[in-house]
Amino acid sequence: MAPPPASQTQRSHSPSPSQPSGKSEVSDLKLQLRQLAGSVAPGANDSKRELFKKVISYMTIGIDVSSVFSEMVMCSATSDIVLKKMCYLYVGNYAKYNPDLALLTINFLQRDCKDQDPMIRGLAL
Repeated sequence: MAPPPASQTQRSHSPSPSQPSGKSEVSDLKLQLRQLAGSVAPGANDSKRELFKKVISYMTIGIDVSSVFSEMVMCSATSDIVLKKMCYLYVGNYAKYNPDLALLTINFLQRDCKDQDPMIRGLAL
């Protein structure tokens, strides 16, 4: 009996859109976060939210997204409470793996502790 044709044995597996296939997706996220880091353009917070959601979802399913730590910290300079919550969730998870980079968070945590909004002050604590 002859073996099956190569086209049947080597099926191309296309990853699902919700799960990244490798480091390229994380690199893309890093680049996009870096572009939005200082942006105050209209709609920038919405774009940041979508990127933060992707980072948190990748983190939740076990993909290492620690390489975007500094970009997440740079994007934390916002008054959007939802972005702050997602950023603090990420920082809380990866700070133990990146103690040197975790020092970058001290400035924005101190700034948030002085914020007028009690929710932001509470999150920073």
